[in-house]
Amino acid sequence: GGFGILRLRALLHAAACRGSARWRKVWYQCSSCGRVSGGRWVQAFEESVSDPRRLPGEPGGLALVWPTRGRALQRDTVGRGHYCLEDPSAVPARLLYELQPAAGRQQSVLLHSKMMVGEAALDPGSVVWVYLGSHNFSMAAWGAQQQSQTCRISSWELGVLIVLPAPAVVPLPFQLPAPRYSAADQPWAPGAFYEEVFQANPPPEILERQARTAAAVRGHLSGASSPQLVVGTFVPEQHGSSLSQTAVCRLILDLEDSFTTPYILQSILSDPEVVERINDMGGIWIGDASQPSTHIGAVLQYLEASGSVDMSPPVLLGTCSLPGCHGVLVERVFTA
Repeated sequence: GGFGILRLRALLHAAACRGSARWRKVWYQCSSCGRVSGGRWVQAFEESVSDPRRLPGEPGGLALVWPTRGRALQRDTVGRGHYCLEDPSAVPARLLYELQPAAGRQQSVLLHSKMMVGEAALDPGSVVWVYLGSHNFSMAAWGAQQQSQTCRISSWELGVLIVLPAPAVVPLPFQLPAPRYSAADQPWAPGAFYEEVFQANPPPEILERQARTAAAVRGHLSGASSPQLVVGTFVPEQHGSSLSQTAVCRLILDLEDSFTTPYILQSILSDPEVVERINDMGGIWIGDASQPSTHIGAVLQYLEASGSVDMSPPVLLGTCSLPGCHGVLVERVFTA
């Protein structure tokens, strides 16, 4: 085979025939998994990159180095938008290892590189061969073998395979070996962004947490004009709406997460029409449901500076330091 996975398999088998060192595990770090499933294609790919000299029944040892959802959603993480994974549940759990940048590299930056290394069987940490290129872990990039022994490929890719004369420690952008995912870890995927920001499918523990927060905030604000507290989801259309003579303004309360609030500040509140709408309604009600936050200060500073919105009480109900409270919406109805 001259292209794709058939070409890579042919080169690796040729290296083994020439007497290269044996490799035990194949570490694959990339930024897109396409429509990966646990079916025949993954098995065929693993078989293609595994050492052909391994004993019968010995596992191939393919390891996918991929960021966890928790790591991708950390406050200072950069590069989460470069990743593509349509269905995290379709990736076999046995393949998943956590992406951790190598020592000396910026720990907050998620890698956009695509590389594969064969780790030496008798010298852990050293590698026998290195692949560098543009191929992500997908059938479109590497191709799928047809019954006619041809390879059907859907995208143009280019890569270089380097077989070392002897196992050696080479500089890699990620830690080797990478730690295996824990039982609680989930692979990062764009869908997690929408779930985290817009809470499209909040898990039961989140709903319970929201209910506790709503009760606590109601008690804290019971003597302050009795605002209506609404537990619910945050979607783009809810940043403000006008209904005849009544306007409704909502803002998410959970300023602890360091992910949702910056998103609101940088996108939704950067829309001049939204700022004007907030100003027309006489301000916005904000509460901090966990702890003092730089994000709430940034929101207030932005609204005052860019929107000329009066942020002084009682338009703003200060901040509420309520430990253990997260993720509710405050809704205040302004009547013209």
